[in-house]
Amino acid sequence: MLPPDYSRSLLALMASLHHGMEAIGEAPAVEPLAELPPTALAGRDVLLWVIDGLGDRLLREFPDSWLARHRTAVIDSVFPTTTVAAMSSYYTAAAPARHAASGWHMWLRELASVAAILPFRHRSGGTLERSGVKPASLFGADPLSARLPRPVHAIAPAAISDSIISRTLNRDAQRHGEATLEGFGARLASLLGEASPPRYLFAYWSELDALAHGYGCRSPEVSAHFCELDAAAARLAEACRASGAALIICADHGLIDSPSEHRIDLAAHPRLADSLTLPLCGEPRTAFAYPRARRTAEFLAYVEGELGQACEVHESEALIAQGWFGPGPVDRRLASRVGEYTLLMRDDWSIVQHLPGERPYALKAVHGGLSEAELKIPLIAQL
Repeated sequence: MLPPDYSRSLLALMASLHHGMEAIGEAPAVEPLAELPPTALAGRDVLLWVIDGLGDRLLREFPDSWLARHRTAVIDSVFPTTTVAAMSSYYTAAAPARHAASGWHMWLRELASVAAILPFRHRSGGTLERSGVKPASLFGADPLSARLPRPVHAIAPAAISDSIISRTLNRDAQRHGEATLEGFGARLASLLGEASPPRYLFAYWSELDALAHGYGCRSPEVSAHFCELDAAAARLAEACRASGAALIICADHGLIDSPSEHRIDLAAHPRLADSLTLPLCGEPRTAFAYPRARRTAEFLAYVEGELGQACEVHESEALIAQGWFGPGPVDRRLASRVGEYTLLMRDDWSIVQHLPGERPYALKAVHGGLSEAELKIPLIAQL
């Protein structure tokens, strides 16, 4: 497995936006995308719509769709290919190495807690907010919304638009929440129709990813919603053309179906679970492991002997040094957040661990790994 090519990734997309909208502060440590020259974004509204889970494989399965016909390029996500890491890169214009948001479950050494960052909860229960944690302190980079010399609007599903993480990563932006895709599109069209100085409109829609998790990548539910998104994208392109706005549509990651027979549950591997000091962190496709110091050899022998057909095991420190999490500078907390070892799942395998009191979950489609389906995302740019 190979890491993302960050020079052809969503981080390079954000480099284009950073330079084109004259953001202050630290720029992404890559060059802008050739297909998205910063000069084409200056002095006009810029609309970036990130569709969660819109891997390029889906466009290849619908070659006659508006999105497929208007694809500008195919680029890479970040590592891991997960919403937490990728969306944090969109919000901050920084690589995971820099913002240090490494996956759904993260070991926060500074809090002595394994937590889920997006819902802002300790995995053992209770909110981080009640613990007195300032959410901005958990990220190693500041939001782009707070560094732009232009008004910023953030449009997202109503259920998350006012969450503590949305408020943190959209700092200084005007937030809008919409419960339906129809309302989402109407809100964007309304904003585009306003007379105003140049703005940055950052839009995020999550339903496609949720449907894939629940029903599978090739389910009728996913296909139907993709068609709805495709029609919405075509309408949005017309609105942008009429207003003179630059339109960019991209994704955070793709997904891959993981059948139950290729899902490893640590409950069936008690020796492996007992060798760990902490629960597995990260994602079902890229898990971060914290073996006990005196049982590291046992941990490695078990993974390679019993799970070798399902995963590769790597020293996390080596992956950081080799740039898998993107170019530096590297936040000092990243090493503790990715454990001593990283389990990279092969093919369509996944790995889960349920703690006492947690409701077991079995996602039909997953992400976080480095398969082409998860890594490759489409770029649609109407400039």
